[in-house]
Amino acid sequence: MKKENNFWIDKNNNQWDCLIYSEEEADKKSKTLINCWNCQNCQNCWDCWNCRNSRNCQNCRNCQECQECWKCQGCQGCQGCQRCQEFKNNPQKYRTTKIGSRKQQTTFYWNEEKTTVVCGCFINTLEEFKKKVEKTYGNGVHGLEYKKEIEKVEYLINN
Repeated sequence: MKKENNFWIDKNNNQWDCLIYSEEEADKKSKTLINCWNCQNCQNCWDCWNCRNSRNCQNCRNCQECQECWKCQGCQGCQGCQRCQEFKNNPQKYRTTKIGSRKQQTTFYWNEEKTTVVCGCFINTLEEFKKKVEKTYGNGVHGLEYKKEIEKVEYLINN
């Protein structure tokens, strides 16, 4: 553990604010991170990156017990969250099985404010996702897979 720019920094470049944590506390928290890189003020997380090179995490802050997060802030007990910080209030989340031409998961987030869909490099609203699916796949096999999941999410949103 080294001290640099008012942060305690471990061998994976995870950091803890020296104004909040003693070196001993930072060392204890460091030992709770499994395969995490460039995280800040985190604990009990695994496979997080920029809380960078591990799996899917980026820019997490003050997280606890998270797994494979990406651009989260102040979360607890999350798994595979993406783009949560764009919501003022905690969104609901639905993740598909591996579907589509890429055989990957698609994640839908929603609350009373808005909906966001993350599918590969596509990140936009549910309405824009529906248009993209129709344009790209129509009623082909992959289009029908996505449309089935969209129906599920619309049901969840409305009930």
